[in-house]
Amino acid sequence: MPEQKPYKIGNYEITGVVGRGAMATVYRGLQTSLNRPVAIKLLSQKVAGNQEIVSRFKLESLIIARLMHPNIVHIIDRGLTKEGWPFFVMNLVKGTTLSKVMLAASPPLSKKCKLILQICKGLAYAHKNGVIHRDIKPANILIDVEGNAILADFGIAQFYNPTGEHQEKTKKGPVLATPSYMSPEQKVGSKEIGATSDLYSLGVIMYEFFTGTQPMGYFKPPSELVEALPKHLDEIVFKCLASNPSDRYQCADEVRDQLLKALKGLHLGKKKKEQALTGIPNLKKRFVLLDVISENRYGAVNLLQDTRDSQLVVVKKSKQSRDWPFEKAKLNTLRHKNIAKVFGSSEEKNHCNIVMEYLSGGSLKDRMVQEHPWPEVVRVAKQICEGLAYAHIHGIIHGNIRPSNILVDESGTEKIVDFGLEPHYHPSGEKRNGYSPEGEKRSNQADIYGVGVILYEMLMAARPIVRAGEVIPHEAFETLPQDLQTLILKMIAQKPEKRYRNLDEALNTIDQLAKMKEETLALHPPPVQAKFQETVEVENEQSARRTALLFTLLLALSLLFYLQFYEAFQALIDPSIR
Repeated sequence: MPEQKPYKIGNYEITGVVGRGAMATVYRGLQTSLNRPVAIKLLSQKVAGNQEIVSRFKLESLIIARLMHPNIVHIIDRGLTKEGWPFFVMNLVKGTTLSKVMLAASPPLSKKCKLILQICKGLAYAHKNGVIHRDIKPANILIDVEGNAILADFGIAQFYNPTGEHQEKTKKGPVLATPSYMSPEQKVGSKEIGATSDLYSLGVIMYEFFTGTQPMGYFKPPSELVEALPKHLDEIVFKCLASNPSDRYQCADEVRDQLLKALKGLHLGKKKKEQALTGIPNLKKRFVLLDVISENRYGAVNLLQDTRDSQLVVVKKSKQSRDWPFEKAKLNTLRHKNIAKVFGSSEEKNHCNIVMEYLSGGSLKDRMVQEHPWPEVVRVAKQICEGLAYAHIHGIIHGNIRPSNILVDESGTEKIVDFGLEPHYHPSGEKRNGYSPEGEKRSNQADIYGVGVILYEMLMAARPIVRAGEVIPHEAFETLPQDLQTLILKMIAQKPEKRYRNLDEALNTIDQLAKMKEETLALHPPPVQAKFQETVEVENEQSARRTALLFTLLLALSLLFYLQFYEAFQALIDPSIR
């Protein structure tokens, strides 16, 4: 099959070429079974014999397949052509790239800010799930027809441990990526690359996008080159571009939050601002709208800043439950380190407005892509159960416990939100969501069940399988400590009477598990991460062999040159040698 005109790849028809690179071609295709357009990335036959490149190409599909985020391209399928060339299939993003946007007429500042914020959100999600992109540049950021930024091309990405030290401590390896967007540590080698390396690349993009020039050598603050830019942007960009990784922001969420504070809602249109503040007139005088975190037909979540002390708060508009008036009074005074603070609330027709503390670390849902080591799950379990137990003691049932209702603050502490609000999962109104026991009403026992499902999902990266009223554990679940298996199986028992009577009983087992020291996070990386680490070690070993061979060859040539020079020199000073 000629590379230039492939007709069919696997079960996909080819309709055109999106773009070509040195190692792969991206085709426009059609998934005939669903009649939907797709993008197909096919490794070039010129490099198909290079096992190192093939390994990285296959790994790219595994990496992206783990990430489900609106600002990251999504993997649909993968496979081999009949010739044996690897390919993977992605959702087709109709639009352009950030590099082309930069070359075209300069978009308004509000649009630039909107795109940068979306890049931050995509990076934050990837980093929380242990993935560093390592090649952030305008050509790898797609812009769809609605003006949304989407991260693509994870071809040289790597895994790392977002909760502590890098789990991939490689030897000095080959330098990849695009030099003008690479961090100083990446130009030296791959050993110390982390999330802050991607943030340096983001800093280069911001500087170039805002000013039209790249930051090379000594560079002026962006606001000196473009008067319309807020001066607060200078500090943000410069901090991203710090030579020392420890001097940069340590996570993309920090960059996003600082940008939001500096922009004061500049990326939001006038209509969206008015819509977000509708129904909360008392807040308009005191707060400034910074961002619309999410919105749907059930409500919205908005980020505001207090003009008096610059404190960030979240205002959540949500559908009320029947018990809301009763629970509202208690929630306003409920204080626990694992429950998000509610500063106040009000009612509006069949909706309620809740003003609560802003938790910058996102939700537990953002971290559910991969399996978590059991000690980490035990730590999270203790936080959730202590907060929920405190609420139960005060007569408050959550009724909708799930990963998206467990937020994380900047210190990594889990906090529960959305007590007493009406669940909304499906447009059809179906309440079954996998975290609530089927057929049961809101109760303490139902909350315990939800926590058990969350813990199981963190361990297995999948929810428990239930057949004929019995839980069928995954095979890997049975390799966990027996006490942990017992804890979770008792929490997710299908009959309420077989579960823990209260969360204090569960906390006794959790405390015992917390004391166990047989296993640690560093000694037990997730399986995919371990596989990648092995791949990197093989690549580095191959690189070291090539370097040693080249050094030996150069040494031999130098020795040969020296001998020839020595003989010629001796012939000059002693004619008898000739």
